[in-house]
Amino acid sequence: MKDETRQEISEAFAKDYTHWMVKTGGYARDMTMRDHFAALAMQGFLGTVKVNCPDDAISQDAYNLADAMLKERSK
Repeated sequence: MKDETRQEISEAFAKDYTHWMVKTGGYARDMTMRDHFAALAMQGFLGTVKVNCPDDAISQDAYNLADAMLKERSK
């Protein structure tokens, strides 16, 4: 591979990476702010109390809290 081609690939990767960092703030490519808030909420739920309910109920509660956080943030 020629040095010019390597340079072009490196520049293209850097451009894509920079765009991804600006767009997502460094989170996973498909993770939204809602997903991030829900993950934090779920981590809090599971870290503070023993939860005796189905996993889908915990995740639903986490997303409900994330939605409330986004609503409050938009005010």
